[in-house]
Amino acid sequence: MTRKLFRNNVIGVASIYLVIGVVFVGLYTGLPGKLKDNDIYNLFKDITPFIVAIPAAYLGFCFQRRLSFLQSLKTLWGNLLDAVQSAIYYTRKADTKQEEHWEVLRKLSKVIDEVRGVYRNEHETDRDPGIYVFESLKSIYEKIDSLGYGTLPPDTRQVTRDAVVEDWKKVRKTFLREFDRSGP
Repeated sequence: MTRKLFRNNVIGVASIYLVIGVVFVGLYTGLPGKLKDNDIYNLFKDITPFIVAIPAAYLGFCFQRRLSFLQSLKTLWGNLLDAVQSAIYYTRKADTKQEEHWEVLRKLSKVIDEVRGVYRNEHETDRDPGIYVFESLKSIYEKIDSLGYGTLPPDTRQVTRDAVVEDWKKVRKTFLREFDRSGP
């Protein structure tokens, strides 16, 4: 559960809880002449489990999903760092082998699919796959793929490295917003 969805769920439950509280206070203050004190107590006693248990259970569900999502994100973050740093390191080597090229592409491909496992595409439906959320990762893959292997000119390696670092900054900025990080 993303930070935005989590926040919206908590605010929604709190709002509903507040509305129920206002309605109950309205009933309590508007009905005393019509009901005996014992009837108000019985009404309160009968409604209390619904007022407390249902929102508490749903909030527990929301917190559990958020924690599970954060755990998935931490694992993905480690794999993402490894893949992107391998790509950057690859652009620093003047002479590369085909196996190294394939290994970097394999890591990037794997992390792209891991992102798909954690995030769904924007505007995804049954008929439309939607838009991939971290297009910059695919861009890094394409840049490394087009760079190729063998003896690579320094200018080409530098241009590719700069482009990969810029794409990485975009991914990193967006990705880190999701974590609940403490200040220094």
